[in-house]
Amino acid sequence: MTRSNSSEISPNQKHVAVAIPIHKNGKILLHHRDDFDWIPYTNTWGYFGGAVEEGETPEQAMIREIKEEIDFEVSSYQHFVSHKIPECMTHVYLIYIDKDIEELTLSEGQGFGYFDFEDCFEQNLSAPSRLAFDILRHYKEFRDSIGLPLIRAEFKQEILPAAGAFPINANDEILLQHRDDKPNIASPNLWATFGGRSEIGETVEIALLRELEEEIEFQPLNYLPFVSLYKDTQYLQLFITDIDIPLDRLVQHEGQGMGFFSLEKAFDLDLADIARIGLEALKSYKLYCNTHNLTML
Repeated sequence: MTRSNSSEISPNQKHVAVAIPIHKNGKILLHHRDDFDWIPYTNTWGYFGGAVEEGETPEQAMIREIKEEIDFEVSSYQHFVSHKIPECMTHVYLIYIDKDIEELTLSEGQGFGYFDFEDCFEQNLSAPSRLAFDILRHYKEFRDSIGLPLIRAEFKQEILPAAGAFPINANDEILLQHRDDKPNIASPNLWATFGGRSEIGETVEIALLRELEEEIEFQPLNYLPFVSLYKDTQYLQLFITDIDIPLDRLVQHEGQGMGFFSLEKAFDLDLADIARIGLEALKSYKLYCNTHNLTML
């Protein structure tokens, strides 16, 4: 079988790149979509953005769309989450914005405005936007707990990002790692994802595949870059992958144990903070996919 990387732009699949602008004062800029019956999610509120054009990466498309829609030059941004919507893959970015509403020019939609974070949920959000904001709520709680804003004015990504995976089997169970009980490692004796830091010259996708091979002698056939979690200048890219190998056929080279768990049972484990946030994101995404008759991967 040929491995397919769901993060790559395929001519057979439409990709959309969108952004949640976060003002320097912490407010969120929402877009009020037009009330035309021929557009999706008519008359709802949500993020800005549009289709990824041929030859563009999602981040290039996002930057272009923000310039076209509100005449703002994006300089600080980070990938947040990628997920399916019907017949499309959506890539959501967080961007830092330092312009007040009167300094922006709206060229698409019937309105826009800044809202306090919790007030966003009181608006008539589109279904995909509500999913992104549900996930963002968990991420914001984490950032608040360590005294960091959702995004900085000058975001600088660490040179060597880490990759982690949520391998999901046919029974909808997630493979998790019980980390070693060593005081010199991160999150000792807690349950977390498999994965690790990328090496010089690697993409985060290559790091994912290498780490899974080294840790459990496994290579996924399909994988999706799901949610990106940042702590200061360090970040972890969590992927959703398939897995069709039973537990007794996996060979573990790192950690003191592993297991497949339903999403509900996973929360009963003593989880590392980042793993818990990722699983909260996965829970929101699973509910969205079930509601809209979509597969997560």
